[in-house]
Amino acid sequence: MKEIVLKIEDNAFGDFLGMLRHCPFIEVVSTSQDIDSKDILDQCFHAAISELHEDGVFRTKGDYGYIMLAVNDEAVKGLFFYSPLDYRSYLKELGFDDLPGQSTLYDTCKKVGGRYPKWDFSDRPDNKERLRRNNIVVRFVSAFNRAKRRLSEDISEKQP
Repeated sequence: MKEIVLKIEDNAFGDFLGMLRHCPFIEVVSTSQDIDSKDILDQCFHAAISELHEDGVFRTKGDYGYIMLAVNDEAVKGLFFYSPLDYRSYLKELGFDDLPGQSTLYDTCKKVGGRYPKWDFSDRPDNKERLRRNNIVVRFVSAFNRAKRRLSEDISEKQP
């Protein structure tokens, strides 16, 4: 089975779905109306952070900062944090409590240059540590996307 993602102008969307109804081997799994809402993004973000916690991915409080920076570099679409304080508030809003302080997040931001995944680190970590930092984001994005797929499948099952 193949999956594709299409972008369709709003005024053509209804006609397109009507056309698909005549194709018995095509199923519309979800639409961006279903999976791009803020609530869905929040649920996916929460699930991803929770998974990283459970798996012991966060070795230091500063590790949270790499996720913030990668999200701002569009590793995840639909979210942006204006400052470490904004990010910390968002995590609190999602129900997380054992969070890094604002200064820890600012310090992490200061030592990272470039855009994800081609980050440069001013503290000059060895290759193993550089890979670990990037893998925090890889794991987060993977967990986020898995949660998004699960939620979109739940939504499509509820649709008539």
